[in-house]
Amino acid sequence: ASRLAARPCLGDGEWNYRVEWDVSSKDFCGFHGPRCVDSPSFTLGTVSGLHLRFHPNWEASTRTCLLGVLAPRELGLTCRLHVDGICKVGRQLPLGCLDAGTVLYAAEFPSNVCGSYGNLAAEFSGREVPRDGCIMLR
Repeated sequence: ASRLAARPCLGDGEWNYRVEWDVSSKDFCGFHGPRCVDSPSFTLGTVSGLHLRFHPNWEASTRTCLLGVLAPRELGLTCRLHVDGICKVGRQLPLGCLDAGTVLYAAEFPSNVCGSYGNLAAEFSGREVPRDGCIMLR
């Protein structure tokens, strides 16, 4: 289920669109290495088939997790990613094994050693975002 709620725009012609994913009921204790979980798909403007992709234990030696946005093509937008209130700018990472046009915007965050997380989010800003809003994924 998704819910849309209005949010203010960033500035003249710049919009802000937020996708939030509540993962508080998921147990990530058994996730190691590249194992990941994808959110339900969502649409941003005319681009459908986007997902949040979460790796709860991305790098064991540095104790990091990774949150990304998997998009079917380059969006030309700024992407800010959030894990339990910590915010970082998403950088485009090469995928190699997926479709040629698929793009992953991602950032590493400190991992939670007990495997418990609450809220993951991605915010998009730029002139191509069709309207301001917020989607809640469950």
